Amino acid sequence: MSRIGILISQKILSDCLRQRSAYESFVMYHRFAKREGLTPIFFTISHVNFRNRTVKGFRYREEQNTFQRVTVPIPAIIHNRVKPVNTKKQVDQLVRTPGVTVFNQDNRLNKWKVHQDLSQFPEIAPYLPTTELLSVNNWRILQEQYPAIYVKPLEKSLGIDICRIDQQENIWRMIHSTGVKETYPNSELEIQLGRKAEKEEFLIQQAITVQTIHDQAVDFRIAVQKGVNGEWTVSGMVARLGVKHGIATNLAVGGKSKKIDEVLCDLEINDPQEMKERIERLVILAAQKLETTNPGLADLGFDIAIDVDEKIWIIEVNGRDLRITFYQAQDFDSWHKTIQSPMQYAGYLARKMIQKQQERPKISIVTPGSLPVDEAGSGSVEICSRQITNHLSHLLPVTLIGAHIHHFKEVPARQVNISAERKRYRKEVAKYLLHHPSQIIQFENRPIWIMNPPVQKLPGKKVLFLHSETYIRAPYINPKERSKILKKYDMILVNSQFLRSRVIEMEGSLSDRCHVVPLGVNLDMFPSIHEPDRLQNRILERQKRNLGGKPVLLFVGRLIPQKGLHHLLEAFVEVVKQEPDAKLLIAGSSYYGKEIETEYLKKCRKIVEPCATQVEWLGYVPNDQLPSIYQLADLLVTPSVGNESFGLVNLEAMATGLPILSTSVGGIGEVVQDGVNGKLLSPDILSKRIEKTVLHWLNNPQLLKEMGKQSRKMIEEKFSWKRVAEDLKSYYQLLMRGE
Repeated sequence: MSRIGILISQKILSDCLRQRSAYESFVMYHRFAKREGLTPIFFTISHVNFRNRTVKGFRYREEQNTFQRVTVPIPAIIHNRVKPVNTKKQVDQLVRTPGVTVFNQDNRLNKWKVHQDLSQFPEIAPYLPTTELLSVNNWRILQEQYPAIYVKPLEKSLGIDICRIDQQENIWRMIHSTGVKETYPNSELEIQLGRKAEKEEFLIQQAITVQTIHDQAVDFRIAVQKGVNGEWTVSGMVARLGVKHGIATNLAVGGKSKKIDEVLCDLEINDPQEMKERIERLVILAAQKLETTNPGLADLGFDIAIDVDEKIWIIEVNGRDLRITFYQAQDFDSWHKTIQSPMQYAGYLARKMIQKQQERPKISIVTPGSLPVDEAGSGSVEICSRQITNHLSHLLPVTLIGAHIHHFKEVPARQVNISAERKRYRKEVAKYLLHHPSQIIQFENRPIWIMNPPVQKLPGKKVLFLHSETYIRAPYINPKERSKILKKYDMILVNSQFLRSRVIEMEGSLSDRCHVVPLGVNLDMFPSIHEPDRLQNRILERQKRNLGGKPVLLFVGRLIPQKGLHHLLEAFVEVVKQEPDAKLLIAGSSYYGKEIETEYLKKCRKIVEPCATQVEWLGYVPNDQLPSIYQLADLLVTPSVGNESFGLVNLEAMATGLPILSTSVGGIGEVVQDGVNGKLLSPDILSKRIEKTVLHWLNNPQLLKEMGKQSRKMIEEKFSWKRVAEDLKSYYQLLMRGE
């Protein structure tokens, strides 16, 4: 059951926890919230821990008729019932908290701003008394126009500091809401008003000749709230009668409330029902208009007057109707409705939020942090994360989190650069995600993240995107703990059917939540060599590097045994014996972005000593420079002997229009089609197989060309990043719907 926060003042909280409040009832909130599938959490602003995004509040236990102290994440929806003064800064911080919707964001409505906002609407302006800010000049203008003027403080409520000024002969009479009366000559009155205006802001307003009963002024409090379907509705109408000959009807200054039907009858209104309908239409329209200039409104109290000619007037609009007028009038149906409507509105917001999250969930993609998310020095995981973010952010709100992000302009997503050292990286990421929650957090290729306690506490679904088997095997993960770790993820995405089968072999219960999303390639970044406008440039670049019309083989990858470079080198030594012009380009290093002369690399260099002049060691090539390297080649050789889950370099070469010579291990066969756009070799006696295939291809240039064209065609049909983004969106929506 979802939570709805009820932000309340300390005094009201204390009374309500003892169930002694005359007009607020936590039990009623609970009853009506429960109907909406919500659990109310009652708290004050001092109970909010912004650092940990938690609230120490109270929950009603229906069985025991008691309140339980609980610590919960800050509710996503909060009904604000406070008018903060000293705590306004904290309440404003709560309103600004990402992922939190506070309705009735500011209950301290500025009376002057409200009057100005409503005055701009022709449908509302005729129902507003003439109102100005208090100044001696404005007083002189209004007192010429109207026989009586009200003076009201801009910020205060409950009838406090209100006075009415009228003239009797040459003396001005000032009547306060407390009943105190004062008289002043004109010059002295203006001095008094000037002093008032200097101390704080006041309004002066045309006094309406309201209907009265036995010399008691009558006005009406109308509760206008958002409820079912988020529409404004009238929750209740109640009449208020001031003290005899008094100037205000507020309960705080002696007023009394009565049921509206009784009072309308006593006033001998021509058609009481029609009058109520007119009032209802007016206040709903006014609420709708006021909302356009004051977003976040959901609970208003309109003070309405009816003059002796039965004209309706909007005297003022209050935020956070206190509801005590309905309780005192014993109009319990309306009192209940003033509590029920906000809970219905909260239910509407919750359903709307869930629907939005299902259709457009917020996604955070967390890269491992071991390599920069940049063109220089990044690995395949970081390259994929960047491309996924780029294309997915056109479909869903996405945040990319990683180390050394240089805010790529082409990526419309939020990009968060965590520059902490590796040991602190996870802690800093968890801290960021706590304060910027997402519905889905996707961890790239590091399953062990889920065991981090701060990560486990994060709100939202957890998704693992596996790019290889490496990090689900020792030493990166304890095989005895692997099943428990993987089960903690709500969904596991993998880049090949091969990798999915390996995951399910390890834990069969994951079959329903493990899905395949083949990776993509940037088609614009890796243009085809078969395009006419690229052909001339390719010829020129090959001539610059003294390649001319020579056959060029290319290897791209890390220089480690699993990539099988030594097999290619052994084969190339034999190839050059029959094809002495052949060249081999080797792009890569033993570690991402680092040129380390390992024992394996030394072994590889020794293998090709007989034809060292035919081999060019390019070292590590940043991803943004790889397209120009692919453009030089006639074919790509990826002689992997380890279980390669996917092989991103194969896609890049295929996009360039190269045929692929690879092995039938891992998931490579899901990318390279044997006999269509390349050939898949058995890893046994691999050097001999490479030698034979390369010689055959070099003697059949038309075959190379046709396979290269098929490579590009397959990429365009199956392996665009746009398709990857669309697949991910579908799986995210599936996850959010709980299917």
